[in-house]
Amino acid sequence: MTDRMHSFTLADIVRDNARTFPTGEALICGGEHFTFPEFERRVTRTAALLLKFGVEPGDQVAWTGLNCHRLLELIYACAMAGAVATPLNWRLAPDEFRWIMEKIQPKVIISSDRPEFEAANNVAREAASNASLVFHDDGSYESRLAEIEPVDPERDETDEVPVLQIMTAAFSGHPKGALLTSKGIVQQDLVLAAVGLIDPARDVYLSSGPMFHIGVLLKTFAVLHWGGTNVMVPRVDAQDLCRLITEERCTSAYVFAPTIRQMVEVNADGAYDL
Repeated sequence: MTDRMHSFTLADIVRDNARTFPTGEALICGGEHFTFPEFERRVTRTAALLLKFGVEPGDQVAWTGLNCHRLLELIYACAMAGAVATPLNWRLAPDEFRWIMEKIQPKVIISSDRPEFEAANNVAREAASNASLVFHDDGSYESRLAEIEPVDPERDETDEVPVLQIMTAAFSGHPKGALLTSKGIVQQDLVLAAVGLIDPARDVYLSSGPMFHIGVLLKTFAVLHWGGTNVMVPRVDAQDLCRLITEERCTSAYVFAPTIRQMVEVNADGAYDL
C-alpha cells in the first residue's frame, strides 16, 4: 500500500487547489458560485459533520438526492474522512432500492425532503434503520455546516483505499458495487488531460447527467482536479441548459442525444450562444 508521503488523494486535490486557484471558481449550482477556497471549507465542514454522525474509516455514506454541489462536496469529504461515498439512483423500483440499502448499510444517508423522494426515504429508513437520515435541502443541513469548525480530519492516509462506490447495472439479477480509489480517479484525471479532453483552468463543464453515473463523474472529477469549473444541473431541461451554457460560458457538457435535439429546437431562433 502506498505510504502517505507518496499518496495523492481526492482530499489532497481540494487542499492543493484552494492554494493554487485562490480566486478560481470550482462550482456553480443554482445561481451560487463557489471558489476553490470556499469549496475546501465546505468539504472540510462536511467531513467534520460526518465525524459527528460517527462515521469511521471504511463506512459508507449514501446520497439519494438530485445533482447538487453538496453531492460533490460529500464525495471529497468522504475521502477526507476515510469513508466511501455511494451516490444512488432514487428512482429505482422499491425492491431494487431496498436490496442495495440492505447490502451497503450506510452510516449516513443524505437525501431530499421533496415529496417525490418520500417513497425512497421510507425504504431507506426500513432497509438501513441504523443510518442517520439527513435532508440536504430543508435548511437544517446548512445550519449544521455553519456551526461546525472546518477542521480537516486528515484520515486519507493512502490513495489506495476505496473512496467512491458506483452501483453497476444488474447483469446478474442485482447491481454490483464498483469501488474506486483515489489513485484510480486521479490517474483517470491525468489521462483525460493527456488526451486533450480537459483544458486546465479553463474548462467549464455542464454536469447535467445523473451523478450516480460514472460517465458524468469522470469529467466532473477531472475538471475540478485541473482547476476548471463544474456547473451543476439538478434536473435536465433543454431551455435551462441553453441558458446555462450561454450565461456561464460552458465549454463542454454531458448531455444525452434526445436532450440535444430538444436544445436545437429551443434554440431554433439562435437566441442562445451555444
